[in-house]
Amino acid sequence: MSKKLSKETLEKIREEIKSGKSKYQTAKEYGLHPTVVYRWTQDLPGGQYGWLGIGGKTLEILQELIKHGYVLCSHFSAGHKYRILRRYFPNICKISMYNKTVLYLDDKAPVAA
Repeated sequence: MSKKLSKETLEKIREEIKSGKSKYQTAKEYGLHPTVVYRWTQDLPGGQYGWLGIGGKTLEILQELIKHGYVLCSHFSAGHKYRILRRYFPNICKISMYNKTVLYLDDKAPVAA
């Protein structure tokens, strides 16, 4: 089931992206799948959100790491995001158990356990 977007909503989305907001963040705020926003704004360059190389789900994982000291990820999605985060934050550690991956800050190991 798809929901029809009004021209006004599409214009608001396009204006936010033109002002520098990322397409992923815009989709999240409007409750849309990112592919919908990418499709309607493919002629616009993507905005820079967060640090260079860190955006979207990787940025959300970083925010959770800072807030709680650890994050539980699906085993499938964690590898690439872990490598990106390790590039900027070498004190992030990873352990896998029961098809889940736990990313944690090395000084928060007791909390993550």
